[in-house]
Amino acid sequence: MAGAGAKRYTLPQFFLDKNDRPVENGSTSEGDFTWGEASKGRSARGAETGEEDGKVTRFADTLRRLRLDHPERLSIREVSRRAGIDVSYLSRMEKGEVPPPSEEIILRLAQVLGADPDSLLEPADRIPPDVREIIRDRYQEIPSFLRTARDLSPEDWNRLTSYVQKNLLRPKVDRKL
Repeated sequence: MAGAGAKRYTLPQFFLDKNDRPVENGSTSEGDFTWGEASKGRSARGAETGEEDGKVTRFADTLRRLRLDHPERLSIREVSRRAGIDVSYLSRMEKGEVPPPSEEIILRLAQVLGADPDSLLEPADRIPPDVREIIRDRYQEIPSFLRTARDLSPEDWNRLTSYVQKNLLRPKVDRKL
């Protein structure tokens, strides 16, 4: 680490090597690097701090984890090719340099990565299309229900879901037989 009197560089979108020297693309001869510290209200990834930055970071981290955990350990270039998006755009998404993309692109990325679309839609703060349709169809009932159920615990939500599945979604029997 740099000495106590040494100047510390805090450049967003730059990596710092183990001697706190800025490195533009994260590759150093020493091999160790970290994101620079945030400076004056900006995050280490270069976006404004706050709720938007949290969403960008969560989406970026989730996207990268899904790509690296894929059985084929796909490269950014291969994911971008399969999803039909620009490789530099995908790279910037993974670095958290751009906001989450459109729902259409998120759904294509989920398909390429073999992931549940909800796993990418949620960190992007997007409502899945099928859920949005249910809300539109039940625009009076859903908000009231959600406000009523707002404080339920995860266990209560699981019990409620099980109850609905077991008791309210039974196949209808044709009584005309």
